[in-house]
This record gives sequence, C-alpha cells and structure tokens, in this order.
Amino acid sequence: MDSTQVFNYKDTGILNSHKYYYQVSALNNKRIEGPLSRAVSAIPAVYGLIIEQGREYTNSKNVYLSFTATSEADLMQLSSDSTFVETGWEKFSNNKSFELTGEDGEKSVFAKFRNFAGNETINIASDKIILDRKAVIYELNEDSEGNILAGSDILHISLETKESGGSAEFDLGNIKPGILLYDDGYHGDRVGDDGIYEVNYTIPTGFEAENVTITGHFTDQAGNGANPVTTLSKISIQNPPQRIELFSPTEITQYAIVLNWTESQDQNFSAYFLYRSQNPGVSETSELIEILSDRANNRYFHQNLEPNSSYYYKVYVYDSFGLFSGSNEIVVTTLADEPPSAVLLAQPSVVDSSSLKIFWSVNTDPDFLHYCLYRSEHSPVDTGKAPVAIVNNSSTFEFINTGLERGKEYFYVLLVFDKGGFSTVSNEVSGKTN
Repeated sequence: MDSTQVFNYKDTGILNSHKYYYQVSALNNKRIEGPLSRAVSAIPAVYGLIIEQGREYTNSKNVYLSFTATSEADLMQLSSDSTFVETGWEKFSNNKSFELTGEDGEKSVFAKFRNFAGNETINIASDKIILDRKAVIYELNEDSEGNILAGSDILHISLETKESGGSAEFDLGNIKPGILLYDDGYHGDRVGDDGIYEVNYTIPTGFEAENVTITGHFTDQAGNGANPVTTLSKISIQNPPQRIELFSPTEITQYAIVLNWTESQDQNFSAYFLYRSQNPGVSETSELIEILSDRANNRYFHQNLEPNSSYYYKVYVYDSFGLFSGSNEIVVTTLADEPPSAVLLAQPSVVDSSSLKIFWSVNTDPDFLHYCLYRSEHSPVDTGKAPVAIVNNSSTFEFINTGLERGKEYFYVLLVFDKGGFSTVSNEVSGKTN
C-alpha cells in the first residue's frame, strides 16, 4: 500500500466566472485506479485591481486602475483608505482613472465589489504604487583637482541623487555629451543602488579641451528629470603633439648636412625645436640649433660643421599649450676633408708689353676657400714666396698680371686652398711679354 499526506490541489489554469467540476480517485503502487469520488463543482470569483499596469512608480497623482472581476460584477467602491470613509458605490467598469491623495511616497488604492444579487466581496482588493513627482541632483563632483589631463587618463565623476534605479549621465563641455554614469557597483561605481551614480571615464587619446565644465543630468524611475547641475571646477585636457620622424640625411659634405623630417599634423602646432649633441641621448637640454615656427618648413641646412665628425640630432614638436614630443634620434658623420681638386692653367696670353693674362679652370669643391697665384722668373715656380694674387671667388677664372718686364718669360702655378687648410697645385705654365 502507498499513502500521501497531500489532500489539496491548486488549479491555476481557470477562467473567472466559469464553472468547473472535479473528482478524485486513488492509484496504488501497481497503478491500479480505484473508484471516483462524487463530483463537486466550483465557480471562480476572483476580484482584484492593478495600478498603472503594475508599475512600481508614477510621477502623476492621476493614475490608471484596471480590475479583475466576475461577469456578475455590478458595483464597486474605491478609496485611498481601507475603511472606505466617505466613499460610495459606483457602477463597475473594467478600468478607471483615480486621483491619489497626499504627498509623494507609497500610495495604496482599495476596492470592494458587489454583484447583481447584492452580494459584496468579503476580501478587500488593493494595490500599491510609489508616487514620485520630483528628481534632484544634490551633488556633482570630479577628481581632476585642477590638474591638466591627457589621453588615457582616468577622470572619476560622481552624481548624488538619493534615488536608485534611475538613469544619469554627464556632458564634458559641449564636446562630449551624454556620457553614462552607473549605480550598479561597476564601471567605477563604489556602491550599487545607493543613489550615487559614478563612472571612471577614460579620456580618449588625442582628445583636447580647454577649461570646460562638467554638467550632470538625472531622470528617476518615475520619469522625473532633475534640473541639470554644472561643476564650478573646469577641466583641461591636453595631449602632446604626435611624434614626427627625423630622416637620415642623404645630403652630406665635410662642413654641412641637410636635415628633413615629417610635417607635424597637430592642430595646436607652435614650432619645431632642433637640438644637437656630439654624444648620444639628445634631449631638450641639449644644444638648441634652431626654432622653426612654420609647420611646412620641415627642412634645415646645417652648416659650419667639422669634417669627419659625428653629430646627434633630434627634433621636438611644441604645441600652443607648451606640450612637446621628440622625434627619433639620428647620428650623422660629416665627410672627411680631402684636398681640393686641382685646376688646370692655360697658356698665358699677352695683353701688352708689360702684362700677361692667366686663365684657369674653375674649382667646384663645396669647401673652397681661395686661389693663390704664384709667379717665378724660372722653373719650377717657388710657392714659398708671397703669391702675386689671392682670389676669393671660386667662379673667377682669370687674372691680368701687370708691371712685367718687356720681352721676359714668366712661370706660373695656381694653388687651390679649402677651408680645412688643404691645398692642391696646378700644372705650371709660362708666358713671355712682347
């Protein structure tokens, strides 16, 4: 034999005012069913009310009521007081608007029903809702403490409302509106559901702003919007200019180089600062060579260098906020100082009985210093004496030697000197006056 201590059953799949019949039989452990009990019947008569379709909050005293009742419902009585003081019966309807009383807070509505036979419900139907007609932002804070922020920095914002379950956000000036705040215990919120909405906001890389305010916004669960609140403090976000690339030069001589780098695209560009050192590790404390304030001027001709010497360079980009970033560092070695190229003397031509004109090819060495013309009355020409002429212009290619004796032969050589003190001698030529 088997037994049970359960002697009741709850039927949930029924319709109000419909008649239902029930019988019970027993089933043993061999699954043999005994005789059915006598039949009993029941007609569900459920009465109830719901405020605002079950919402937890309302921001209006005028609420919408919906009712559950049998088809026999004739009258109903509604009240904000369970004693139904000073309320009368009215015709039943499936829904009705109702005016809540008193100040904000939890509100209840009570209902009784009467059918056509005059029978009144024993149990009082009721529902609750929270009346909330105002949202307030009590405090708005940010933690920059007046420091200038940069991309990837964390800015903590907190907005106190004393109401959980709402939605909050803040505007970063007019540039970044609608940034969400949280009251869920995450995203930088310290305690969930405490009515203080917070966030750890990561400043976007490359974003800049100058002296902007934070404005907080809040809407509570009831749909009330609080008056926006703006911080007295101001936020400045500045990012150093994007790093540029300094190229290894291809134009190099003994005494000069040409430097080139990528053009800065920073919107707050101020200037290029070119630094040099004769040792690795160029910084903004190294020797400042030049300041270039034209963004498009990303080329510099650096001269008066020493031959066969190594120099280290770096270009810093500065913006209008005084922030800067340095390029890569390069090292450049100037060319070794070689003796200048020799020129070729042509046979002198006779100008008159006391003058000869001497011609030579032009020297094109970049470190040219001057030509020295030497003369002797016999060969080889003695270059240990003072020259008859010193010519400082490399493009000059002739000289008239005056004050000579008539009918006499003279011998000439031309030496080219460079800035490093090297010299090269030309071929020797001779000429005779008439």
